[in-house]
Amino acid sequence: MTNHRTAGLFLVLAGLWGSAFVAIKAGLAAGFHPILFAAVRYDVAGVVMVAYAALVADDWLPRSRTDWTTVGIAAVLMIAAYHAFLFVGEQTTSSAVAAIVVSLSPVLTAGFARAVLPGERLSIGGVVGLGLGLAGVVVLSNPDPSNLVSSTSQGVGLVFAVAYLSVGASAVGFLIYFRLLDSLGPIEINLVGYVAPVFAAAVGLLWRGEAITTPTIGGFCIVFTGFCVLKRRAIAAELRALSE
Repeated sequence: MTNHRTAGLFLVLAGLWGSAFVAIKAGLAAGFHPILFAAVRYDVAGVVMVAYAALVADDWLPRSRTDWTTVGIAAVLMIAAYHAFLFVGEQTTSSAVAAIVVSLSPVLTAGFARAVLPGERLSIGGVVGLGLGLAGVVVLSNPDPSNLVSSTSQGVGLVFAVAYLSVGASAVGFLIYFRLLDSLGPIEINLVGYVAPVFAAAVGLLWRGEAITTPTIGGFCIVFTGFCVLKRRAIAAELRALSE
């Protein structure tokens, strides 16, 4: 991270998005149709974010064809398609499988960035760090083929799930996401996908009484190692600054 504030926002974002898996499960368990559930989540979040933009920004409406194209692509792919598939998929797969699939995004982002953004290159250490992060998520999730169709869920009620997902995980989460995207770039910001499962495990323990297993601890250690490899220069610089 570039500074303590950025690191703090990164952890807040990981916490919001990690705990969102529990809220999604709660809403689906209450019988909410997955597509409608996703749509309501972002209808509410959209109103909140537009109101916030109108309040704090002087020029918040897209103006040019490029602006509208960018907004349209993000709306269709990043919001609508992604979350429709996510909500439908969580009906018949475990949180472990969902976490692994979602956490593929940093690897895919790095691949696309190398192809279309010449300035976004990964060193060998960066590739190793990303690989360790993905391996850690796999170990952390501890996927079990016998649990692929698990549909049990406990926890909060539907109204709270919608409110939390709409305002917390979506409106607040994406405001933090876009702020960090500007400072970290497309590769590093997507590393939040490696930290979110750690928060999901903690929320599962505190909220639903799910035990933290040996794979959970091992996965976290691998993820942490991956971050250290990827951010080794920034960490070294920070340690030197603290020692002065």
